[in-house]
Amino acid sequence: PTSSAVCLKFWKRRFYDRFLQHKREAGAVIVFCGLLHGDFGALGQPTLWAFLLMVLGFYILESSIHSALWKSAVVNFTVFEQQPDEDGRVVIVLSGFSPFRACGYIMLKLPGIPSWHPFTLAESNGGVIELLVSVTPSVGGNYANFSSTFKERALALQHAQQNQISVEFIGPFAGLLANQDLYERYQAVIFCGWGTGFAGCLQGLRAIQRIQEENRPTRVVVAWKGRNLQYYRHKVIRMCEEYRARDLLGEWRGIERTQGGGIWSADEFWRQVGDCHQHLKQQGSVLFAACGDPAVVAELKAKFERHDQRVIDETYGD
Repeated sequence: PTSSAVCLKFWKRRFYDRFLQHKREAGAVIVFCGLLHGDFGALGQPTLWAFLLMVLGFYILESSIHSALWKSAVVNFTVFEQQPDEDGRVVIVLSGFSPFRACGYIMLKLPGIPSWHPFTLAESNGGVIELLVSVTPSVGGNYANFSSTFKERALALQHAQQNQISVEFIGPFAGLLANQDLYERYQAVIFCGWGTGFAGCLQGLRAIQRIQEENRPTRVVVAWKGRNLQYYRHKVIRMCEEYRARDLLGEWRGIERTQGGGIWSADEFWRQVGDCHQHLKQQGSVLFAACGDPAVVAELKAKFERHDQRVIDETYGD
């Protein structure tokens, strides 16, 4: 079901973008024909000119709505590159947005690129708001074109010793994991994040911090899995220390091998999460909160979600 929802969302956006493109092309052709024929022939009747004015009016309205909704910003960026022997993925961290409460996600795009994508916001305990973009080398698809162009621009600016990039965005929009009411009736919470999905976990940790102490979960665990270990050291470990949450990867007996460049395998990850869940369940109610790739979130639900075990997730934000 999760995969079907993601596919439906992708194709709806694809068809809408194509509709806008064809509408603009048809409007341009009609305007050209009207100007070509002038006041002569059937195309020169007043009805056509009324239609041309309507097309022009819709164009002005669309431009006005776009400029009102999309905000422009010049933000700082940092590139976290992969290990030399891995698959070339990078994580680009954007910071320096105007102050607003990071309670969900924003729609982000780059000037000159028609496609946009939702990304979950991350706000540190010190109030610094960041956006984390995972750039995966791949072929085809809107996101592949978006992320590859993003990477090219960021690396070109970095090579020129610049650390700022121009972006456009709409939002923020409310997110599920930032809702503090979800956590109040649980004794323990296990946050599962994949890659930049840790941003949703960070929103959940901040929400728990706002809960009154007598209603706050007493045991909070973060289980993170990703490929970029430099990113793990600089972001995930710091997040766990800042909010006093258990770092499940840091407690794993193979952490030395992982820090040396190895990868926490999927089997090892699920084994650790399962053992942690069994231990916490003996002491009270447990909530799973997940953020990341919809495929692995669906796997988490298949493994743990039951009538007496709830799993909440945030999958719109890449």
